[in-house]
Amino acid sequence: MPVALFESPTLERRRYCECCGFPSLFVPDVEPRNRFEWDGSPDWENSGGTCDLCEWESRPLDARGNPVRAPRDDANDRLSLEQARANYARFEWHLRDALAAQQAEDEERVAGEWDDSEELTP
Repeated sequence: MPVALFESPTLERRRYCECCGFPSLFVPDVEPRNRFEWDGSPDWENSGGTCDLCEWESRPLDARGNPVRAPRDDANDRLSLEQARANYARFEWHLRDALAAQQAEDEERVAGEWDDSEELTP
């Protein structure tokens, strides 16, 4: 059975991370051999493998979207998936706080760039 996909009209197609569960692994479209063959099918074999959020290296997929093997032996700091999920659950609040702080800082910066309340003097 293929892995689950997250599809959104505003984001590229993504698959869910095995560790944190966020749709952070990009899945490109299959490259058509010519312009008449494009059908928008997912290119599972070339999908992203490492999550940008929790840095978990997910299992590679075959052409049908099925996991083919475990990640390399030296991947994921030699943690099991269960250990990594427990670590993520333990420190998830920290990530949310950091993301919220970054978002607030970005909004403040953008608001400051567009602040037209100051009068311009010649």
